[in-house]
Amino acid sequence: MKKRILKLLTVVLVMVMFTIPVSAATPRFNNIGDATLLIDFDSNYTVYIGLCVSTYSHGSGVSGLVKLFDSEGTCLAIWPVSDYEKPIGVEFTYPGIEGEIYTATFAGYAYSNNGTAADRLELEITATCN
Repeated sequence: MKKRILKLLTVVLVMVMFTIPVSAATPRFNNIGDATLLIDFDSNYTVYIGLCVSTYSHGSGVSGLVKLFDSEGTCLAIWPVSDYEKPIGVEFTYPGIEGEIYTATFAGYAYSNNGTAADRLELEITATCN
């Protein structure tokens, strides 16, 4: 009976040890609650890229670059982002081609007005222009 309990405790301990690194890998942000990068298309195949960032009350703004790539990895456009007015959101357009696969990326930072460290943001989304 003691060996069974010891074995069970060992299994539980090992399971706990393996769950700690997984939960520690979950991104935690200092200044934002959520950040989303979107791609959409209209009937004329215009590509719409949107960046929406939900900040905490002390979040002050976002800066960085949005890039648009085609299916071959060619960079088609680069747009600077510098938004310090809430709600934080920017939109860019590009003349698309039907059937093309586009990838949009955002790389930048979310800042605060209370001295907390800036959050590094890297987002990517891919969609087909239909």
